[in-house]
Amino acid sequence: PGFTADEPLETLGESLALPPFLEPKRAAIEAGLKPLA
Repeated sequence: PGFTADEPLETLGESLALPPFLEPKRAAIEAGLKPLA
């Protein structure tokens, strides 16, 4: 519920949504994620 409040359903889940205070750490966060598929 509410996932489409700030991004369109067509592109939902294509990119990692982060709150503004975590944007400076985006590269480190993404580097630590494992692929889902």
